[in-house]
Amino acid sequence: MAMSTLRRWTLNAIGSRQPWLPRDFSKRHSNLISASEPIEEETIPGYVAERYYPTRIGETLRSRYQIVGKLGYGVTSTVWLARDLTGCRHVALKIFVRSSTLGQCNELAAYRRMENGPVFHPGRQLVRSLLDSFTITGPDGEHQCLVHPPLWGSLQDLMDARGTECLTKEIVSTSIARLVHALDFVHKCKIIHT
Repeated sequence: MAMSTLRRWTLNAIGSRQPWLPRDFSKRHSNLISASEPIEEETIPGYVAERYYPTRIGETLRSRYQIVGKLGYGVTSTVWLARDLTGCRHVALKIFVRSSTLGQCNELAAYRRMENGPVFHPGRQLVRSLLDSFTITGPDGEHQCLVHPPLWGSLQDLMDARGTECLTKEIVSTSIARLVHALDFVHKCKIIHT
């Protein structure tokens, strides 16, 4: 019995885990929103539907990333929680607006610079990493996709969870120190966020 537990742990540790199977999201447990009612990015001034990739819950991109739900949106992209069927983990998938409306993807170039940045810098581990990147073709053109580990909540989320309107001195000082290390790392990679 102990041997089988040790064997299972060893097999998981060396990565012989079976890939995840896609899930069926066709059974809806929520109310549908009318297609005529604008939501989220559709409310942004100057919104043009054709610029955005028409992502669907349950859709699998690149035969690997199955869309679970929307995490956020903006003028240049939408962000989705996805199941990495090969890596057996959840990821955040950022899908940019159509390439012809965006120009070059400066964000991808920044991640490539950080990949070649100082290996032992204390801020390196504090900056979100890029797990994968690829291009998908939608009905109106190509869309750049970036894959990241999902992030945790914000400091505001922490305050809400604690039921307080302020943070402790330790949390604030640790957060500021980490922010300074992260900024120093991206600066050493010759990246400036404006």
